Amino acid sequence: IGEIDFMKMDCEGYEFPALLSCDRVHLKKIKKMVLEYHGNPEEIAAHLKKNGFVVNVEKQFLTASLL
Repeated sequence: IGEIDFMKMDCEGYEFPALLSCDRVHLKKIKKMVLEYHGNPEEIAAHLKKNGFVVNVEKQFLTASLL
């Protein structure tokens, strides 16, 4: 997969396994993403921050932009 300018995720609870299984090589291809989350987003937010994203969490939505 080439670069992704914008990714929107709404996968009804599967956002955790989908994003947490992505390594830095794959995440670096995504410039910006918005996702709806179910549960506590802190684990996803920490994973994205560790991989170079600026993360904003709002009620049930998380936005992330690659630095």
